[in-house]
Amino acid sequence: TEDKAERSKALADARAAFQEAGRRLGEATALFDTWLAQFPAAAPEDARAGAKASSALTERQEVEAGAIEARFKLALVYYDIAQTYEDPDDETRAGFLKKAANRFDAIYQELRHTAGEACFFAHLWQARTLEELGDLQTALDIYEEVLASAPDTASGDSAKAPRYSQ
Repeated sequence: TEDKAERSKALADARAAFQEAGRRLGEATALFDTWLAQFPAAAPEDARAGAKASSALTERQEVEAGAIEARFKLALVYYDIAQTYEDPDDETRAGFLKKAANRFDAIYQELRHTAGEACFFAHLWQARTLEELGDLQTALDIYEEVLASAPDTASGDSAKAPRYSQ
């Protein structure tokens, strides 16, 4: 909207909604951490352990996936909260962007040896966030790192290629 007052109100309303979402996602991440603490450390499955161990491993993997999703969404919420500040030089905006970048990086660092989608998107969003913070060289380095892992479409692995065009 071109109306400044209407725009400011809409941004304030959006910020409040994102802050509430962040509060809830913060609670969810804490809950996932509590659940994960109840599981023994992940270890290679022992064939002698049987179905019970296999079930526990599957359950742990599901909880880990939920924990990663909640942490990723919380980082996205911080990014989105930053977008509700009109002044690109606002220190509060920069604080939320830094918080988002740090959370995206933490997810990437935790998962970087898994080559999964969460790792890819966390690294991509970290770069995007750093770009908005004005750290263009680090953002460019990350973008290049992401692109270096692009699948070789000549080998027939083209299903993931559209993601890399982002």
